[in-house]
Amino acid sequence: MNDFAIENDVFIAFETFGARTVPNIVTRLGVNSGQGALIYALDLACDLEELAGLDDVKLLARVKKSPRPIRRIKSNAAPILMSLDDAPDHVLGDVTRDGWLQRAEKMRQEPEFIQRLLRGAEAAESVYGTSKHVEEQIYEGFVGRQDERLMASFHTVAWEHRVEMIRQFQDVRLKRLAQRLVYFERPDLLTDADRDLMAAELRRRLVGEGHEAPLWLTVEKALAELDEALGKVGSDAPALAGYREHLAGLHAISDGL
Repeated sequence: MNDFAIENDVFIAFETFGARTVPNIVTRLGVNSGQGALIYALDLACDLEELAGLDDVKLLARVKKSPRPIRRIKSNAAPILMSLDDAPDHVLGDVTRDGWLQRAEKMRQEPEFIQRLLRGAEAAESVYGTSKHVEEQIYEGFVGRQDERLMASFHTVAWEHRVEMIRQFQDVRLKRLAQRLVYFERPDLLTDADRDLMAAELRRRLVGEGHEAPLWLTVEKALAELDEALGKVGSDAPALAGYREHLAGLHAISDGL
């Protein structure tokens, strides 16, 4: 995909918003310095002279403002692209093919402008902090090949062997997830110390202990929402009443863990 963007100085990048697909006539700027699969492309329909006249602070603000002049194209997300030659006339609008090429060529003559755009694009990227919760660590590094093979084997061997495999994972995230699976399916295979640690973590999850704003719905909050719902529909809702009994049981278990 990156080769396509290099070979085609101007091309069409389609973006989908719900059921609507929008064509953007763009030219490649470069790739994200930390993500080789993320390509930045300049929307040639924007006012290039306006962008060039902005200082770095104002340029960053403009890059973040919708409609964004710089399009993010992820080569590993199967983007829909089309060459300028194949684009139908209604996509080109009031500008001829040569006109779009001339706009791109004019920009190419300002390499410092391109670098400023790239810096602005990277500065506009959302920054996500690290999390102590394994569910939010999916983007904190790729899994190694050895761990990929272990993951495939983990789901095919007997539970007794899976316990042994926990220590073989190099990625801490996989160790935690594997241990969690064993705890819920075959807790008898874990040591007393490991079971106690997992039970304590489960209790903290259920009651939200140690978290100022839990990312999940705690039992207490679920009971409060359910009581509110029961207040609206009345006590003649056996399904809700049964679910409340289930939640109350979880609440009692969490208190006893």
